[in-house]
Amino acid sequence: MVSTEKILHLRTIKKEYITAEKLNRFRAKIPDGERRIGSLSYDWIKRIEKDKISDITRSACDVFEKFSIEIEDISNRYTGKVDKLENLKQAQSALLQSLQKILKRDDIDITYVGSGSLKHCQRLDVGKYSYAISTFKSEKSANRLFSDYFCRGHGKGNEPQSLFTLFKRGSHGRFVKPFLANLSGMYDAGGYILSKFIDENHPKKTELGTFLAERAFVYNTDPNIIRGISIESGGCIYNKKYIKDAKLRALWTKFAGILDGNIRLLKENKSAVKIQGFMLQGKELNAVSMEERRAAAKLARSLNKIKKLKAQQGYDEVKELLKKDFVDLFPYDEHSVEFGRMISWYPALLAKELGINNVPDFEDMTAISADHFDKVKIRFADYYPKSQIVEWLKENYDYERERNLLKIFREQYDIEDEVREMERQFSNPLPEQ
Repeated sequence: MVSTEKILHLRTIKKEYITAEKLNRFRAKIPDGERRIGSLSYDWIKRIEKDKISDITRSACDVFEKFSIEIEDISNRYTGKVDKLENLKQAQSALLQSLQKILKRDDIDITYVGSGSLKHCQRLDVGKYSYAISTFKSEKSANRLFSDYFCRGHGKGNEPQSLFTLFKRGSHGRFVKPFLANLSGMYDAGGYILSKFIDENHPKKTELGTFLAERAFVYNTDPNIIRGISIESGGCIYNKKYIKDAKLRALWTKFAGILDGNIRLLKENKSAVKIQGFMLQGKELNAVSMEERRAAAKLARSLNKIKKLKAQQGYDEVKELLKKDFVDLFPYDEHSVEFGRMISWYPALLAKELGINNVPDFEDMTAISADHFDKVKIRFADYYPKSQIVEWLKENYDYERERNLLKIFREQYDIEDEVREMERQFSNPLPEQ
């Protein structure tokens, strides 16, 4: 639990996910407490005496806060024209003059970039580096459908502190680097975030893999990503599936990383999909191309890594987590044309080694198949033995009701003798006692 005294300390914010509700409660208790977090970019202060850095940082924060307040009521109703508004130009000019005076340099420029539901964004060029200054709109000018202070991870109550948290907590550069921000209570004005500016010229970062994202520290409900980097934290909420136990999380992460690498291979290389099919069937790989051989080697390596990891302490707990992840990531529902395992990039080879499949309860599968016969294709024979099918038919046989389901079973199982016997009994039911 974060104490009132420590809520505004950057060290705490980097560790804790602090919601708008929690922040507002603490801001109400200490309304005059410091709300600024972060520091100026090293490039801004590298030539400044150390004993003056604190004062310069405070002055820069004052300038950004004033700028935010001056433009908070600018509406983006007329998209594309907002940068021509006179009051915006005046605010930009005042910001430039103040920063030039504070930092004692002239190589500073500002350009309006765009506007979202809750923020305006400007590009601030200082020397050879570029920064984004995001300022929060007032309730009056924000999109009313999206302007609540407590809105799911969005807005001035959530984004300033969460960006520092997410950049620090294992994002590996997948969240943009923040420098300065104002923590905002519900009725505080002047909210802003100063961060690194990311555009299409930035080196690409590999996005978080399918499994790793499933149990990441936060779940991003509204991703805004450029070159693999989330340029804001709006829409990021604490992920209840996050593994708090460090040792368990470390082991799960190793499995998830291998599975994600397998998925990327299957997505990017059609040969890998073909080879995986051969390996699942235990067939020999004859007369294959060089590309197919490489794919086979990569699949074999990931399979061997999984086999070694299974021997580690804690695997049983990890397996239970992975079972849930497979079901969540490859769901079976009536909207699927073909169910989870038939997705070309489903890591079937590793799932088989782990003893995991994402098939729900047999009763649920029969209900889905019977109700949505024309929409889905379920390979029952891949998961359920003939004896289970026959037993189920004996207990539930109704020719008119189960006609479509029976057709599927007949296609996948050798059950003609059993079905004929059930049909005979169905047409000549035993007399009631």
